[in-house]
Order: sequence, then C-alpha cells, then structure tokens
Amino acid sequence: MTGLGSQKWSEPELYEFPLPADIASLKTEDADASSPGFNFCNSQGLAYEAAEVNRCFREGLTESPSFTTAQCIDILRLITEIGNYA
Repeated sequence: MTGLGSQKWSEPELYEFPLPADIASLKTEDADASSPGFNFCNSQGLAYEAAEVNRCFREGLTESPSFTTAQCIDILRLITEIGNYA
C-alpha cells in the first residue's frame, strides 16, 4: 500500500539549536528582556495579513475583497511572463 494510508505514526522528535549570541532582545510591554527578539526585514506586513485573514474568517468570507483570487492569479501570470524572459 502506498500514500498517506501507509504512513505509520511515530512520536515527534525534538531538536534544539542554540540561538545566535548577537540577537538583541526587543522591548516588550512587560519589559521582559530575557526573551530574544526576532524582527526580520518586512515581517511587519505579516501582522496586517493575519489581521485581514482573521477579519475575513469572522465575517464568513472565503477571500479578501482587498486582494481577490483573480488579482492573485493576474500577478502569478505576470511573474511567469517575466520569468519567461530570463
């Protein structure tokens, strides 16, 4: 048998990696400086995306009126077209 039905469950494995020493802690409201901060370039936009998904989910929408599936497909076509010139 093949496919998902043939897979057997196994306990999850835990991997631990030390954090880089040069990561500075971000300031938080509770001033807990013991946890390192991670602020990646342009990661702020993910908060807006998460808020939009939450809003749409709560309103029962299957897509955001701010960025429709048709707009996404248009952009993917454009990216593909640009890639064809490379």
